[in-house]
Amino acid sequence: MNNSQFIIIIPARKNSKRLKGKNTKILNGKPLISYSIEFAIKYFNKNQIWLNTDDEKVEEIGAAFDLNIYKRKKNLGNDNTPIGEVILDQIIYLEQQRINFNNIILLQPTNPFRDNLDLDKIMSYYISNQLNSLMTVSSTKMKLGSIANDFFTPLNYNYEQRSQSLNNLYFENGQLYISNKNIIKKNKNLISKDVFPFITKGIQSKIDIDIQEDFDFAEYILNKSEK
Repeated sequence: MNNSQFIIIIPARKNSKRLKGKNTKILNGKPLISYSIEFAIKYFNKNQIWLNTDDEKVEEIGAAFDLNIYKRKKNLGNDNTPIGEVILDQIIYLEQQRINFNNIILLQPTNPFRDNLDLDKIMSYYISNQLNSLMTVSSTKMKLGSIANDFFTPLNYNYEQRSQSLNNLYFENGQLYISNKNIIKKNKNLISKDVFPFITKGIQSKIDIDIQEDFDFAEYILNKSEK
């Protein structure tokens, strides 16, 4: 697969509210963000991989891997800043530096496990089908509902319905995103309205670290796989 049309961006802001310092938190002997970096290096030259960050510790880790660092602007490091604005800001910088690319692959550091993904095949599918954007999703047959005024209302099932008879629902699992840079520039969003849902399976697709319990579960899976 010719990946010259792509660059990889790994966004890692400093101030995580629910799990302090999660991007650099040590998971089974190495910083969490290292897992995404190592996955990127399997497929890309280091000069095509960028860390987008306002965190000095992340910069140090990136320097140890000899990666490109883009220092995120202070006003783009807030809790409510959309990721599309963060990526758009870097696109503008990269174009000013006359760096050639058409598509961005985004790897969230909070999704450390991607051994179930073949990035070459995914990129090939993306190009051959002329997609504007792609994101990984996983299926679930959980019985979901909403709560209002202390009452629970089922959303995707009827009471006493067997799980086996539920229609599949899908959730955005965060493992991988690919977007055309011109779509991002036009819409200021990472994901286009016609995003292709690339279905991934396995426990790896269900680990997205946001709180301590997620981190503990990831560590458990790692320790179990080593036995």
